[in-house]
Amino acid sequence: MNTTESQLRSLAELAPHQHHRGYLVEVILQHNHNHTINVADALRFRPISDETKSKYYDLFKQGHSPSSAHLEYETNLMYQQNAQLLADRNVNPIISDIYNLFNKWRKNNLGVRTGKELFADLEARINKYNETNKDLGGKASVQRFNNSEGKHDHPLILAICTPFMSRVHKHIQQAGELVFIDSSSSFDDYNNSMFVISTSSAAGGLPLVVTSGESTSIINSAMTHLKYLFPTYSFYRKGSPGNIITDDSQAERSGLKKTWPSASLYLCVFHFLQTMWRWLLHSSNQIQSQHRQHLMHLIRNMVYAKTEYILNNKYKDLKQNLISKQYINFNEHVNTYWERRQEWAIICYRDNTSTRGINTNNYAEAGIRILKDIVFQRIKAYNLVQIFEFITVTFEMYYERRLLSVAYNRMDIHFTSSQRTGSIPGK
Repeated sequence: MNTTESQLRSLAELAPHQHHRGYLVEVILQHNHNHTINVADALRFRPISDETKSKYYDLFKQGHSPSSAHLEYETNLMYQQNAQLLADRNVNPIISDIYNLFNKWRKNNLGVRTGKELFADLEARINKYNETNKDLGGKASVQRFNNSEGKHDHPLILAICTPFMSRVHKHIQQAGELVFIDSSSSFDDYNNSMFVISTSSAAGGLPLVVTSGESTSIINSAMTHLKYLFPTYSFYRKGSPGNIITDDSQAERSGLKKTWPSASLYLCVFHFLQTMWRWLLHSSNQIQSQHRQHLMHLIRNMVYAKTEYILNNKYKDLKQNLISKQYINFNEHVNTYWERRQEWAIICYRDNTSTRGINTNNYAEAGIRILKDIVFQRIKAYNLVQIFEFITVTFEMYYERRLLSVAYNRMDIHFTSSQRTGSIPGK
């Protein structure tokens, strides 16, 4: 606090013009602090400098959350070997200040969280993006969510095909042979689902789509939007992928089959075996623990059968097995999948030339992990505008850096022959 030294002067001592203006007292302020000002309790009240605000805004632009930005900023301050800076609010704001700065930056750069104003802003950004990247193959579209009269026939769809993804379509041979599809939600507060389509190239991902649900009709509508965004040379000039590997999601698979009827749909063998093992473990199915591994072994024999003749024999062995006969529910469960054996028998029904010996959708799983861990940094997006920025900027730059790492031989991993086939999607 500043002390005030007041000096009272008689009316007679005041200047005549002051007397006539009616002044009775003259107050002289002298800024003498009655406490120590170079201590933490005083420094924490200093106003935040414009330079500090600018540094935090740069961190937010890079995708940091308030907490991660605070950690990054304070770590950099510690390198300056001046611990006193940590106590100075002018240089190092407290966490509540950082959240206030974050909310201000978010509102100024990303707009409102929801509503018509949000979609107007997103559509304007998409139009600008399409105009800027029209010669590079980059394109995006959005369909507004409309739930009038309780009907869900107009779901939210945000489809994106970046210039890098377009180059993958054009230059990577595997894009026309085999693609992987996986989805995840919880990327924003509205739990919109995000689909990632990938191929087996060492360089990475293909287009993705954000939807407000995962029903067959919604997925079919979303894939229709994607087909509109695809370049004329999509899927290595074939217009459709030859083979697609997915999880056992009937809604997803039905939508894909309707969109690309000529493509062969296969189940990810890892997820298929995992699903069967979980079924054996579930207490409601009453499979005795000492029998689970044996029954699982019978299923694996069918999955890895080399010919259709061997597969049929393995199926008969399972049906006639003494342990298998004890569980009617197990046999009924196997029968439901036997009718779909072309989807999970990975050797006798799959063309190894077109699938390159790949029978899981680990590439798509890795794409989801990249989105969550690197692009979104395990935080939910503020709104659709931020999701759009994350995909078109951060996600795009990540794969470009990965591509350069491959080109410069800076990746300490071993690439198989199936990954090396095909050219690198350069500009």
